[in-house]
Amino acid sequence: MTPNTHRRQLFCSHGTIFLRATLALLFVQMLGTLTPLLLFPAEKFDQFPFAPSLEGQYIIKNAVLISGAVILGAKVAAVIDPEPDAPCGPADV
Repeated sequence: MTPNTHRRQLFCSHGTIFLRATLALLFVQMLGTLTPLLLFPAEKFDQFPFAPSLEGQYIIKNAVLISGAVILGAKVAAVIDPEPDAPCGPADV
């Protein structure tokens, strides 16, 4: 086993663990971000559901950014760990 192969295997195992934990935390943050829209809709919308207030726009913007991060994270997870026994990326093929 060459040192480069060992580094790739180490990155794949640790990268997958950290990525899964990060995606879990992003999911929790998404729930926390969207909670005010459900609990206080009258304060977050000037005219429900078509005209969000400034606070509502900020919450919706955060939800869009978090959703995009989750999608990118899932794509990276599929590239890093497509199958448990598969090689870790194009350099190992």
